[in-house]
Amino acid sequence: MDLTMTLASLSSLDKEDPTIRFALSVQSAWCLGNYHQLFSLYRRAPLSSAHVMDLFLERERKQATARLLKAYRPTLPLDFLVKTLAFSDIDATDSARQFLVALGVKFSDADQSTINCKDSCPVVAAAVNSGAAAT
Repeated sequence: MDLTMTLASLSSLDKEDPTIRFALSVQSAWCLGNYHQLFSLYRRAPLSSAHVMDLFLERERKQATARLLKAYRPTLPLDFLVKTLAFSDIDATDSARQFLVALGVKFSDADQSTINCKDSCPVVAAAVNSGAAAT
């Protein structure tokens, strides 16, 4: 409710500020469940905006992972997930792999470069739903 009131109180001049426009774009992508747009915005966040987004990014990554697993059956390349979910640190692939293992994702190959969507879908959905109940 506070966010809605704050947004309503912004003047036209306020909305022209690049940082506020960015924040409004993030809020819109988040509300619409547009994870592609949300992670694209995260990659090009101005100033320290990415640090603020880090506060909710893991939860959004979990939900996006659940959607991706449903959409890309039977398998999904890990590299695609790394790019889509904006893992961008030096060891992005390892970070993504650790994130997925913690979710219970099953891999199709020994080097863990391909995700088995069919076997991972119910496990990830349960993890996302249990996380939603906790918040």
